[in-house]
Amino acid sequence: KMTIEEVYKYLRLMKGRYERADRKTKGELLNEMEQVTGRQRKSLIRLLRGNLHRQPRQRERGRTYKADVDDALRVIWEKATTISVRNDYSPIWYHWRNNWPSTGKYTWDPHLCNSVLSKTNTLAHSCH
Repeated sequence: KMTIEEVYKYLRLMKGRYERADRKTKGELLNEMEQVTGRQRKSLIRLLRGNLHRQPRQRERGRTYKADVDDALRVIWEKATTISVRNDYSPIWYHWRNNWPSTGKYTWDPHLCNSVLSKTNTLAHSCH
């Protein structure tokens, strides 16, 4: 799979050939570009008509989660690194949930639990 920068670089190389080509050759070039980039035809046509230099962000994205979720994840990580775990993370979650009050920093909050689980894609059904 190509990164966005690689796709733009490839399309910059192909743009001249595409613009000089007749209708039939454009179709063949689009087929080739579809195969190479994994993008759909309409997306390629739109990109080829525009400026193939990426613009920097006008502003950065804001935080998705509040500080309490980040703090909870930090506690989970600290606990997780002290336990031996197989490939699945359910033992970490079980240990964290059962030892939550012993951290002394946080109280058990189902809303916080759901926020943490949505961020970590872990066992959402064990929050209740």
